[in-house]
Amino acid sequence: VKERSCHLAIFLELPVSRSAISSHMDSDNAFESGVITWDLKDFSAGCLAGITITLVGHPFDTLKVRLQSQDVLTSNHPNFKGGFDAFKQTVQREGIHGLYKGMGTPLFTVPIVNAVVFASYEQAKRFFIHHYCDDKKVEQLSMTHMALSGAWSGFVNSFVVGPVELIKTKLQVQFESNAKQSFYKGPIHCAAHIVQTKGVLGLFQGTVPTILREVPCYMAQFYTYEYMKKLLTPEGKTAKDLTPARLLLSGGVAGVMCWVASYPQDIVKTRIQVAGDVKSTYKVFLDGGFYDCLTKTVRNEGFGALWKGFGPCATRAFVANAAGFFTYETAIHFLRHPH
Repeated sequence: VKERSCHLAIFLELPVSRSAISSHMDSDNAFESGVITWDLKDFSAGCLAGITITLVGHPFDTLKVRLQSQDVLTSNHPNFKGGFDAFKQTVQREGIHGLYKGMGTPLFTVPIVNAVVFASYEQAKRFFIHHYCDDKKVEQLSMTHMALSGAWSGFVNSFVVGPVELIKTKLQVQFESNAKQSFYKGPIHCAAHIVQTKGVLGLFQGTVPTILREVPCYMAQFYTYEYMKKLLTPEGKTAKDLTPARLLLSGGVAGVMCWVASYPQDIVKTRIQVAGDVKSTYKVFLDGGFYDCLTKTVRNEGFGALWKGFGPCATRAFVANAAGFFTYETAIHFLRHPH
């Protein structure tokens, strides 16, 4: 496994540090020339964090997507008055299972997504360490460097998470009480239908809006997480000494801020992805229809439409990211210090 991981890292030219989060990064080896092998402990901890985020946050995500897209999908789709009403109607018509529609795809792909995010984040940090830090130590990185590293990870991740969210979104907006009535029978059937009707490029519908969302999203998330840990660290202590409550708070606040910075873009992305034929719905230029969808949404529904479903999203972001970051910190601690 290590040999294959090394080959993958060399192919991608992604220098991966000994930790996916800076608080665990060995300050004496913050920069090493060449490519080093993938650390399976970091990979395993990242996977566990991503799975936790998906399991905890997916029901909130389903409500968010349905609130965002209800004005685009008109046939056989109810109108929701808000997050609680969406939850109530979903459970009444579909049961608890309805909240987990489309979870198979992100749950299956979450290890890849997390690997890309953290590897890209570390790659960018290494770049700044090499060019701007005299002692080649991660402690010398400024918060601006952390934010820019997060932006780079968001850009790279856009090309991985875009197809995943396209399939997830199309499954989530199917509002049928009987699974046999659903057009898409599952993530594989949905992906196959998209490729059959629109080609492989059809899986990347909404990529530009995804980039416009992911870049500020991860910029805000990593900046806020690192800032919160510094803010909550007692004087004379390090981030490793933070209590579970303070780690949970740091992760939760970071999760909320990432969506504050990117929620309107997510609205546009969702509407573009659920549109049957984007070119017939929105004017598509190099932006993939982003500007036309944005202006039509504001003109027809007002600026408030860009924040539809933010309540469930913010709740999900706090709870899921708090659990996710805490899971990572706990897992990496036990993996590195088993005794």
